[in-house]
This record gives sequence, C-alpha cells and structure tokens, in this order.
Amino acid sequence: METKQKRKKNGYIFILLITGIVIAVTVNIAYFRYRNKESLKLSMLTYVNERSERLENKFNVDYLFIDSLCYTVTGNIESIKANNDQKNVKELKRLFEGYREKIKAEYCDVIFEDGEAVFSPVPYPQFTKTDVFIEGFEGKKKTGIVNDEYGASKIVTVSPCFDDDGEVICLVVFAIDSKTISEYIRSDNSDSVFITDDKGRYLMGGVPVSFDFSKNTGLAEQFSKAVFKGLDYQTFTHDIEIGNNGFTAFTMNFNDYYISYTGVKPLNWMVFYCRSAESVKKDALTEDRFTDIITAGFILLYALLLIFYYYIENKKDIKILEEELEKQQNMAMLDELTGIATRRTFVEQTRELLFTNTSVHYMMVVLDIEKFKAINDKYGHFEGDRLLCYLTTGIRNYIGKVSGAATRLFADYFALCVPYSLSDVENLVNYMNRHISHCGMPFDVYIAYGIYEIKDREEPVDSMIEKASLAEKAVKEKYLQRYELYSPKMGKELLYEQQLIGDMKTALQNKEFEIYVQPQYDYNADRIGSGEILVRWHKSVKNPDGSTGVEEISPGIFIPLFEKNGFVTKLDKYIWEEGFKLVGEMILESKRTVPLSINISRADFEDENILEFLLELRERYEVPKDLIRLEITESAYINDGGRIIEKVKEFVDAGFVVEIDDFGSGYSSLNALRDMPASVLKTDLKFLYGYSENSSGSTILKHVMLMAEELGMSVVAEGVETKEQADFLHTLNCNIMQGFYYSKPIPADLFVDLVQQKVKLPLKK
Repeated sequence: METKQKRKKNGYIFILLITGIVIAVTVNIAYFRYRNKESLKLSMLTYVNERSERLENKFNVDYLFIDSLCYTVTGNIESIKANNDQKNVKELKRLFEGYREKIKAEYCDVIFEDGEAVFSPVPYPQFTKTDVFIEGFEGKKKTGIVNDEYGASKIVTVSPCFDDDGEVICLVVFAIDSKTISEYIRSDNSDSVFITDDKGRYLMGGVPVSFDFSKNTGLAEQFSKAVFKGLDYQTFTHDIEIGNNGFTAFTMNFNDYYISYTGVKPLNWMVFYCRSAESVKKDALTEDRFTDIITAGFILLYALLLIFYYYIENKKDIKILEEELEKQQNMAMLDELTGIATRRTFVEQTRELLFTNTSVHYMMVVLDIEKFKAINDKYGHFEGDRLLCYLTTGIRNYIGKVSGAATRLFADYFALCVPYSLSDVENLVNYMNRHISHCGMPFDVYIAYGIYEIKDREEPVDSMIEKASLAEKAVKEKYLQRYELYSPKMGKELLYEQQLIGDMKTALQNKEFEIYVQPQYDYNADRIGSGEILVRWHKSVKNPDGSTGVEEISPGIFIPLFEKNGFVTKLDKYIWEEGFKLVGEMILESKRTVPLSINISRADFEDENILEFLLELRERYEVPKDLIRLEITESAYINDGGRIIEKVKEFVDAGFVVEIDDFGSGYSSLNALRDMPASVLKTDLKFLYGYSENSSGSTILKHVMLMAEELGMSVVAEGVETKEQADFLHTLNCNIMQGFYYSKPIPADLFVDLVQQKVKLPLKK
C-alpha cells in the first residue's frame, strides 16, 4: 500500500515536472525570439558605430594636420603670393609633401579664389564651382566628393586661411582617393556598407541590389516606396537629416532588409550597414536555429526526466545520494573553475612531497598573470576564466612531468611545489612562457614568478607561499624581469610597508604630513607666477636613546601604498584643505598671491561629494575662484572617461580652472584634449621632448604648443632641468615652466616668502 501511494505521488510529481517544462520551453522560445532581434540590433549598431568611429578618428587626425598647415600658410602668405622667396616656398612644399604622405593623400596644395594653386595644377575640372570650394571661401572647413579629370571620385577636404581682418585669403586642400576611405568601411562579407552626404546623396560603398543611385537620387527618395517595420518613414528620414543613429527593418522591391545607421560628426556624413533577411537567416543566432536548439533541449530534458522517474520508481535513491556525496568531496578537493587542487589539498600534497622524497631539493613558486584585471575589464570574465583554465593546463602538465603539486590560491595567483635548481627555474619559466604564448589572446600575455628555495622542511607551507609571493611582487617592480628569488630583505621591506600603513592615521592626526610647493616660473615676468602643491611625510620616530626624531618618507614609497588601501583620498582632502588655508592666510595678511594647483587623483572621483567638499573649502577660507586650480592626470581619463569628464565639467561650471597633467603619457591623449574642458595643459619634457638635440621630440613639442594655442589653452612645461631647455621653450612661446632647474619643491612658508620678495629663479643651490 505504501509503495502504491509513493508511486502515485511520484506520478503526480512527474506530470507537474512535464507541465512546468512545457511552460518553460514556451516562455523560452518567446524570449529567444525577442533576444535574437535585440542581438541583431545590437550587433548591427555596434558594427556601424565602429565604422563611423574609424572615419571620425581618421578625419580628426587629418583636421589637426590641415589646421597646422593653415597656421603655417597664414604666417607665410606674403612670400607665397609674391613668389619672391623660392627657398621659403620650397621648404613649405616639402612640409606639405610630408603631411601628404602621413595622411596618405594624393594631392595637397594651397589654392586661391581664382583657382590657381601654389605647387601644382589643380587636377579637378570645374573645382572652383564645387560646393567644397565655394563653402571653403565662405570660411567653412568642408569635406566632400570631387571627380578628377578621369572621372574618379576623390575625398577633398578644404580649410580656409584667414587674414588679420578675418577674410579668407586661400584654402589648404587635401585630396584622398575614395578607395582609401572605402577601406575604413569595407565589409568582410556580402553585406552592404555605404556612405551618403548630409543631403542623402550616395558617396561610396556597396549598396543592396534593390537600391538605385544611378539617377543621383537621394536616400529619402530611395526609401519613399519602402515598407518599414519598427520605425516610420518620417522618423527614419529625420534621423538621417540630423545625423542620429538607429536601426529598423524594411521591405523594398519584394526584398526584406535590416539596416543600421549613424552619423560621422566631423563630416556630416551618414554610414549605413544593410543586411538582407537571407543573410541574417544564416547567422548562428537566428530565430530558426534557436528554435531547433530549444526543441532539442526539450527532447533531451524530457528523456532525462523519464530516466530520472525510472530511477525513482526502481528505488535508486541510494546511488544518487552516493554520487552527490562524491561530488561534494571532489569540490572540497578541487578548485571549482580550473579543476586543480584546492589550497587545503595542496598543503597536504606538499607536506607529503617534502617528507617522502627527502633526497629531492624543492622550491615553492607563486606565479600570476600580469595585468590580469585589465584583461577581465577589457575582454570580460568569460575570456579571463578561459585564460586561467588554459594556464592551469600548462601547470598540470608541468607538475606531471617533474612530480610536483600545484594549487590556485585566488584570482590569477597559483602556487607550485616542484624540484629546485637554477636550471629547474629556467625550465619552468621557459615551459610556461611557451605554453601561455599559444593561449589565443590578441595580445602578449606575461607571467611573473616568485621563487622560494625550501631549506627547512618543517616550515609551515603557508609561510613558504607568503615568501614566494613577496618574491613575485618584486618582479612587478622591475622592467623586463620575469622571475625573482626570495631574499630575507623582502620580508623586512614588507614589515616596513606594514608599519607605514599602521602609522598613517596617527600621522594624519598629528599633522606629520606637510605641504610643499614647487614654484612655476613665468619666463616673461622673470618671477614666480604660480605653483603646484605637493606633500612630504615627516614621520615621528623613536631614537635608540629614547628621544624623538623625524624620518622623511619619500612620496614614491607612501603614495603607492595609500593608493592600494584607499587612504590616499583622506590624505588628498587634508592636502586640499591645507592648500586653501595657505592661500586664505596670504589674502588675509594682504600678501601677494599666485595661483596654486592641487592634485585630484582617480580614486578621488569615486567620492560623489568631491565638488561639494571643494566648494565648502573655497567658501570657508574665502579663496577667489582663480587661485586654486585642479590638476587631473591624463591617465584618470582612460577608463570610465565619460563619468570623469562629466565631473570635470561640474568643476568648470563651479568656477575652477582645470589642468590636464602628464599630457602625452597615456593612450588617449587626443581624446582627452578634445573632451576634457581644461584651460591648462601640463606636459613633461622627459616624455615629449627629452633633450634639445632630439629633433623629433622638438617637432612633437612644437605641435603640442600649436594645438594648445589653437584650443585657447595655456601650457606649463614640467621637468625643466637646464637653461638650454628653458630658452628653447621660450622660443616656442611656452613661458610657464616648472622643474629642478628653477627650484625643487620647497616648504610652503619659504614659497610664500619668495613670492613676496619677488625672487628671481633659479634658486641658488
């Protein structure tokens, strides 16, 4: 009777399970159909945005070059018109040829309103009657399509040169073959990618078979007979007129299409990506394929449920429980992601290795993937996990060869206990480097190794791991070194760092952190014109005789430590307040004041109330808006740049002067210059210029100055170490300088005295 009731109960459970599966499958099919459409929309918008961004980057760079040439032409216009300085004209032609090669242009020249060119005849018939030419002499920078004498399409960009009265005197003209630009939008498959101008007229690219631009019809006319699915015709054409991006489906001439589009801002062009319905159906993520997968999944689940029901009916519960118990035991012994031993198992295996093979000399190795967090951030955790599993395969193969043990400590950190000798170290490093070089990532992956030679087999395994970790940490502080052997000195350094971290809060309370100021010299005024606020730690220490002394801790030691544990934000706020207080006291005592810069670190931007804090300091110490400037490093912009820029705009709106520090040190310099609403550009000579004999560095620096001037920004040159450098900067019209040639960072009270005394720099050493 009990068995019958149990079977009846199990039968009801089975029916409920089947019903639930049917409902779930129905919901999933509907969901997957919706997701397919959204996935197609996202992929097509991403595709067209990438093509648009390529064009924008290309023409933004071209515009920088053409603006530089306009500046040069305007300064030499008289000799160009008179044609009486052949040496100057020849040098100008050489400059034009250099820029032409850099941007891969076919034609580069100066053209006057009568159509006459300076260096070579204009190869475009009726060029003076084109919209590009006419709008150029109306004072507009313009890019458009012009046909050469053979009927080939060229992308022509003109930029006007103005005289002192604001009148256009000539045009700087660049011409690029349309095939060159077509490469920026070329599709790798049969899908269509094409470009139209701001009036919807076809410019270049491949178009679907249903389109006909042969009669020079605009895009609006092409789509007037299309049947839209999603957007209406008016919304679609409005998007094109204003350069919006979007996605829709439509039917034209009995053919179904999907199309995404977006504007190319500097050019007022539109980029279109069009796929036929037939092409989409071949995609692995299409509706039919998902339906097949769901159907197969349903059948598989149904079969599994039948098997499960069979086991229940035939009283297989004990076997299932045994399998579950075994699974839990494996999970306790093996890392869930990589399948390698857990730390607990590794400790046991290591102890067994050390006490079983007493004749073998062993080492503890800790290794990790350099910049693994950046890999996760850029490529996603799926790719990061794949890389970890691939690395684990190499580790497992190696310890199998040499009879060792290994574990994943956490994240991308692994520990190995393997036989030790210098040749064994080299063999391990070479083997793992060869293995990781075939990981399939689109960049080079590097591994750092910390090595600890095991001399005392009684030493706790955790202690061995910690010492190997210290050695691994030392690798990252050295250039082009892949591994490091542990030394007792590393333990002392760790102890010292931990002591500094333990003392930091007390040091802040006891005002052991003191602000210093590095003067910024105004070359023209021959005096201090501004300064940058820095910090020094005068740490209180006990002397052996019991007296109290002071140890000066280098910022290069404590700043990186504080950035790691987050204390740097508290220190920054303390420095900011000391800076506002310093300026406020100078004003209160009727002393001469100069603008001072305070540094805003990337960590500070995590505080949503940072602006309110700065405004409260400004009000409390009654400091005018222009006397405290905010210095933001270019590297802070690289990740999550959009949020940083929005916050910087709030600073500017509140009246603060913003400076871009370390310009040129990052990978997005031009983007930072374009997007950041800054007034001052700080560039380090050690990066951009180097020595005065470096002609390429000089050229870069000259153009940085020109760009800053065109953008209405002033430039502060850091790292000035010689009089020759200072004089050279002055010839470039860069007159605010900072560096050890003039003065090292000095205590705030000494800086105030120097400002009052109008002391000339450099200071006597």
